[in-house]
Amino acid sequence: MSSTEPFAGISTPAQVAGLYEYGLNDHFLAAMRASFSPGLIPGRVIRVDGQSSLIQTADGQLRAEPAHYQYTNLADTVATPCVGDWVLVRPRPQHATDLIEAVLPRTSTLTRMGEEAQVLAANVDTAFIVQAADNLNLRRMEREISQVWESGVAAVIVLTKSDLVVDVLGVIEQAESLSPEAPVHCLDAISGEGVESLRRYTVGNQTIVLIGASGVGKSTLGNQLIGAEVLKTGTVRASDSRGRHTTTARHLLPLPGGGVLIDTPGIRSVGLTADAGDGVSRAFQDIEDLATQCRFRDCGHQGEPGCAIEEAVATGLLSPARLESYRKLAREVQHVRVKQDKAARAAESRKNKAWARKMRQRMQARDKFGRSQ
Repeated sequence: MSSTEPFAGISTPAQVAGLYEYGLNDHFLAAMRASFSPGLIPGRVIRVDGQSSLIQTADGQLRAEPAHYQYTNLADTVATPCVGDWVLVRPRPQHATDLIEAVLPRTSTLTRMGEEAQVLAANVDTAFIVQAADNLNLRRMEREISQVWESGVAAVIVLTKSDLVVDVLGVIEQAESLSPEAPVHCLDAISGEGVESLRRYTVGNQTIVLIGASGVGKSTLGNQLIGAEVLKTGTVRASDSRGRHTTTARHLLPLPGGGVLIDTPGIRSVGLTADAGDGVSRAFQDIEDLATQCRFRDCGHQGEPGCAIEEAVATGLLSPARLESYRKLAREVQHVRVKQDKAARAAESRKNKAWARKMRQRMQARDKFGRSQ
């Protein structure tokens, strides 16, 4: 049962002052006012556990479960709230949980694909793409950068375990070669060396999310940023110096000095959404620029004369592995688009059949009623 008293309204920032350390800004304050009705409590989802969510309000935490969603953004088809969402909650004093009545429009949605799309976090400003410096996976990094940018989130590459690398500058150069737009930071999260360089991204109530595979040091980095052992970390295996990632759920936590951090469980693979085409183009801007120099506008980069991309590969300007990664991600995006189009057509077909069946039943009922007269 919630002990938080309902707001009579939101008229001044002072009424939600306790939420500023959880990322509240003028944009979401305005959205709250626009969607607010008497009796509702504004807050932010800081953790999701099954059907219920832990909500941070100005006066403390409460637990709530979804009610009928009243999306103020009709284009938003998300069915459930996720970590980072701003919500309006109606108290239910006679129940163990309150009700989430509205999810405010999201400024960004970090999503990954599997059997179905999974929302990892909402309203994120910057994603720290975390990898271990001694075990770079450039192909995965390209994929993560593409998805982060398509989600409307700024990408920052964070390389941990710099103490295990001899040629640190060489590792940084490899990461920087993927995209000049994504800043690269190399640090030792255990000792804390280099962590302070990341503080610039948290000022101004910014929301940061850590993404990356298991064992790359996300929770250790998170603890350094928070300044306390809040996120549980695993032991390090003596065989390969790899940590065992122990995060099993996403958490949103305030950072000292401003900003909030979302830690995510390790993700084995990062699938792209149907909307990731622009993100792929941005992540591979070097290849996109080369394509404009091809002799033919419709060049398929598969043996055509005057192909600038194939010439770049032949001269060593572009690595074959990067080109293949570009082609693979482009094919994946197209495959997802086709798959979703088929699913949409099937859903529309089912809807039309249900409507036709309902009309037939009405006609049959009317005919039966007419004969009985």
